[in-house]
Amino acid sequence: MLQQPIFLGYLISDALSNALQRVNPSLLQLFTQGGEEYLEFFHHQGQRYLGKSVGDHTDTARLRLVAPHILSLLQRLLPDYSFSIDSLLLLPGEVAMETPLRKK
Repeated sequence: MLQQPIFLGYLISDALSNALQRVNPSLLQLFTQGGEEYLEFFHHQGQRYLGKSVGDHTDTARLRLVAPHILSLLQRLLPDYSFSIDSLLLLPGEVAMETPLRKK
């Protein structure tokens, strides 16, 4: 079990950033509200990520549940963009939630 805050998400590449810019802003805001059921934008070591915080106390069983949920939300938000569960990154330590949503 991990005992520090962690974030599970996708690195926002230029291609993904461009795809996100084309999403209806209201829809993007709906999917990126944060919290248990939604995605969040984060910064870590100078890079932007989109995914979910999975809390301070996480085990592999929880990660196995959260990863498909993240993938499902992203596929609904960007149905024409190709996501792979294998591309999800686990980021340890402190990450900063980004506001506003459209900031690059």
